[in-house]
Amino acid sequence: MPLVGVVSGFAAGVVVGSAIAWHLKEPGPAGRTEPPTAPAAGRPDPSAEPATWPADPGPGPATGRPEQPVATAAPQVGVEDWNRLLEICIDQADRLRDHNPALWRQFNSRLATVGVELLLADGEVFDADRHDATGREATTDPARHLTVASTEFAGYRHAGRYLRRPQVVVYRADLAEAGPAH
Repeated sequence: MPLVGVVSGFAAGVVVGSAIAWHLKEPGPAGRTEPPTAPAAGRPDPSAEPATWPADPGPGPATGRPEQPVATAAPQVGVEDWNRLLEICIDQADRLRDHNPALWRQFNSRLATVGVELLLADGEVFDADRHDATGREATTDPARHLTVASTEFAGYRHAGRYLRRPQVVVYRADLAEAGPAH
């Protein structure tokens, strides 16, 4: 897949994910929900009341604008759709990690704005309740025994629930002691 396709998919995923997260939150004052992050410096606050504009004569011949249907509230997104969107985002993150680390970091920081936590386990003590071991690596250093040598696939957690546990390679001292296989 060309890089343009990956970047387009990433951008669409972030935009859709942010919009879905914004609509899934509990309604705030006047039926609105608060945006997931504070507005950037110099930009208007989207949660503020809209400015009062002069009366608009509306669509029609006087304004030269065609008549358009009035926008309604965004459709509600179900839990299944939200979970599927998160799966797609995690898949895209996996694709970005090796090919474009800067974009991967940005992607994960955007996921964090909607409450998705990135989990990298390098150097941690291996814990079968928090990590999935996908491989073993020999070590002669007893201090490294049963620690995470590398994170093959990052883990993700949202609202205290694992979306995917980190998939890791674990150091094993007993492999180095056994020597080469016969």
